[in-house]
Amino acid sequence: ITPEEIRIRAAGEAGWRHGLVTLAQWALQHGESLPCLEVEDAPRFGFRGIFLDCARHFHSIATLKRLLKQMSLYKFNRFHWHLTDDEGWRLEIKAFPRLTEVAAWRGHGLAVGPQLSGGPDPYGGYYTQSEVRELVAYAAGLGITIIPEIEFPDHSSEVFAAYPELSCSGEKYGKGNSAFCIGNEKS
Repeated sequence: ITPEEIRIRAAGEAGWRHGLVTLAQWALQHGESLPCLEVEDAPRFGFRGIFLDCARHFHSIATLKRLLKQMSLYKFNRFHWHLTDDEGWRLEIKAFPRLTEVAAWRGHGLAVGPQLSGGPDPYGGYYTQSEVRELVAYAAGLGITIIPEIEFPDHSSEVFAAYPELSCSGEKYGKGNSAFCIGNEKS
């Protein structure tokens, strides 16, 4: 920053975006009279990420977009998105519709029981393929890479709530029944 101009140089789009964020942060601190200065900055770590477990606690796409926007303001570049686990399946797979019909919902009397904090009503949800594509594109526009996590072959009891024939025992959701059976041709 000189009395005549503000110049931002970057090696790529992410650097340019981070330079603008840094300028905005300086402007918020100093108001209209920015000091003359030169800032040379680079991230200390290549992976600057946040992990969110949506398998246990479902969050809307709008909430995830707000999180991604906040991440970009703090120059995070990876979003580790936990989509499946014993407690719920959150990803639409058109070849296996029961995953979202059955395993995306928790509650009393449902195939996947409630968690301690669940309350009396059923809760949950899932992300459609188009919502996932939209979120991936939104994140990319902010310089953030989404890393999806799908538990396999263990931590899969939510799958057996919908497709018990994929387990070794043929039983639905339950303790000790969370790994795909490698001896089962269907799985």
